[in-house]
Amino acid sequence: MPLFPIFACLVLLTPAAVFGATPTSPLKPPPEEILEEARMLVKQMKNNERGPYRRIRWFCNDGSIHPPHAYACKDLGGGRQHAEYSEERNRLAQLGWHVGTVIAALSWDELWSPPRHTRLRELPLERHMIDHHNGWVLSKALDYRGRVQLEDEETAGRKLLLRLLQQPDWLSQNYLLALQLIQTIPHHGAEGRSYQIRQLAQNIAEKDSAFNRLRIEIHSRPSPTSASRVRMWALERDDLPPDVLADTTLLANGLDDLYGESARQTRLLKAEQFLAQTVPDVASLLSLITAHVPPRLALAQVAPARQGATSPVPGNPARTTRKVISTSRATPATPPTNTARQIEAADLAYTLRGPTEDGAAGMRLSDAIYETFRLQ
Repeated sequence: MPLFPIFACLVLLTPAAVFGATPTSPLKPPPEEILEEARMLVKQMKNNERGPYRRIRWFCNDGSIHPPHAYACKDLGGGRQHAEYSEERNRLAQLGWHVGTVIAALSWDELWSPPRHTRLRELPLERHMIDHHNGWVLSKALDYRGRVQLEDEETAGRKLLLRLLQQPDWLSQNYLLALQLIQTIPHHGAEGRSYQIRQLAQNIAEKDSAFNRLRIEIHSRPSPTSASRVRMWALERDDLPPDVLADTTLLANGLDDLYGESARQTRLLKAEQFLAQTVPDVASLLSLITAHVPPRLALAQVAPARQGATSPVPGNPARTTRKVISTSRATPATPPTNTARQIEAADLAYTLRGPTEDGAAGMRLSDAIYETFRLQ
């Protein structure tokens, strides 16, 4: 992908101080020589097996930095282990663009950068580039072991988000950005379940080194699709011992419950219960959404085979031979019938307020609901 469109987007986020713009004036495009240097730095990171990082280090609470050996910060007030930024990444940050952000290393003073808050705006864009452009600067470093520790990322992310959400003036003007940051910054907080999932992944990798790539993904950046990759890995292996297969099943189910789409109803129900005590009308609307969230689709059955083993795919018998799945391009004689239950309308006990009563802020909450749940 050409680098110019990337930096054309990033220009919108460039700190005003870098190119001499005032908080209320349009941002000036950076000079061509700055863009050229930035392109070169991004290219170097994309081609580097460590991406925007130099090495793994312990960062102790007393301010000291140490090599990654066990208990390096034990007598120094504790600390955290993650990747250290490379010279290329630090230079790009000096030019005004931050990439490869380690949330555990992100301080409030760095995150909170009024008046434009460019650091806040960078995070969703960086996440988009990584998710939709083959890893972007992490294209060869997504599997770099130890670059982040999920528990540290979630702990730090939760603290930053809580402090951010305590800024009412900022929230009233940046609700959409706040929603994007909540989706971007890790903060799940289920430490006990997260630890169990990481431990299962570690156990499987210790017994079968072919699982190591998935282990790194689960330890550093689990996603809603991680469970399906774990299940496919197990289905493609015909020689898994029963104990490894059992761990794989537990791991896939745990990933679904914690990160997968199947957990949407649980999360929505918790939100509904909370909102029922504070904003009953929104809770009523959310209950309708919750009632119509589609259940997780069951996977198709595969040919049974392996004796005494359990498939990691719920409802599917295990197999010992691989089977090529083909689909016909022929048009079916009778089109499938849509049996989905239609959502019925319901009256909510509230009065709409026009912008003349409360300005633009009067419509902000309803806009957020429609944007978040795609109710257009």
